[in-house]
Amino acid sequence: EALMMRLSPVIGRHEAHRLVYEAAQHAQGAGLPFIDCVMAHPDLAAHARALDLAGALEPRAHLGESSAIAAEVAARFMPPR
Repeated sequence: EALMMRLSPVIGRHEAHRLVYEAAQHAQGAGLPFIDCVMAHPDLAAHARALDLAGALEPRAHLGESSAIAAEVAARFMPPR
């Protein structure tokens, strides 16, 4: 989704979805890493560097407050030591 949203302003949401879907299907079918298929896709590779598509797939960029939220929830249900 992050990849599609990064592409959307440049090529439109529907086209971005279609191209990312193609790359995902190829990765799944061929057993290849998704990012490799993104970078090999001619229509996506054309935007890869300018839009930092690899950076859009970096998990740390999408974690937000999840670590703090998980710790808070765990603290509610774990007995004190």
